[in-house]
Amino acid sequence: MGKTQPIAVHPDVYDAEWVEEMGGMGSNNVFVQSQGQNIRPRLAYALKLGDVQPGMSVLDIGCGRGEVMLKCRSRGAASVIGIDYATVPLQVAHDNLEAMGLHVNSDRSTVGLDRADVKALPFADEAFDRIFMLDVVEHLYEWELQMVWREVQRLLKPDGLLIIHTLPNRWAMDYGYRMINSVIPGLPTTVADKRDIFHVNEQSVISMARSLRWGGLQAKVWLTDQMLAQADWLRETQLKGEEAQMQIYTTLQKPLWRKLYRLATNLSTRVLLVTDLFAIAWKSEGTPATLQQTPRAYTERLLGYLGR
Repeated sequence: MGKTQPIAVHPDVYDAEWVEEMGGMGSNNVFVQSQGQNIRPRLAYALKLGDVQPGMSVLDIGCGRGEVMLKCRSRGAASVIGIDYATVPLQVAHDNLEAMGLHVNSDRSTVGLDRADVKALPFADEAFDRIFMLDVVEHLYEWELQMVWREVQRLLKPDGLLIIHTLPNRWAMDYGYRMINSVIPGLPTTVADKRDIFHVNEQSVISMARSLRWGGLQAKVWLTDQMLAQADWLRETQLKGEEAQMQIYTTLQKPLWRKLYRLATNLSTRVLLVTDLFAIAWKSEGTPATLQQTPRAYTERLLGYLGR
């Protein structure tokens, strides 16, 4: 008898409390009150990677509160469609976009929102120039991801790109946090052991590279530290994050620790410290010009090769 596949996370898990806590308590208010100008650092970095140009068609998988949709539309995307598995994020995204002057069309002609399962999407083949999949991978089991990658191949135009962010890097949680805890006293000791009910598939560089290649996609996978940027952003916006994170962010405001952390994340130790994992994937042979903007990341390239 074959191995039973785990059951997908239930959409009701993604409730109002979950949406509110994304990126720090009150960060949705910061986004709306700034008319979409103030967004979380990792989203800003992902948008830079996406390099959305006027006239492009964009799909945002797991659209959350609508931040990426708004920014893509403001950059001239001809159509921007957001999908989510749960009803609460879709309602929040709808309210945010309407509040900022973007009318959500029922026919998805320019701005659309859909409740959909990412494993079977209701769109035509080769419909999108860019697909964003930010903070979604860790919520899907590997059997689900393999179905997603097939859908991505179907939906991307020949020169289209998939932009991925996933958090946390599993090695940072399993090993790096314990290492940090040994030199920074007072941090909670249970963070690396706790997994909430919707993080069912946290990734390392090796596992992410392997998953994408097994799914038939060309890809580059690397780590880019967003911890310092997130710490600065939380301070500037006066927002609060999860308790353990806030202790780390506060420590990283101290010049000596900041300098040491920056040094460590520029060495091979980065694979045990950096929590933000990014990837760009595509379906044709060759290397997209966009990759020239990404780090050389020798350590990640070696690990990605080992993940073949």
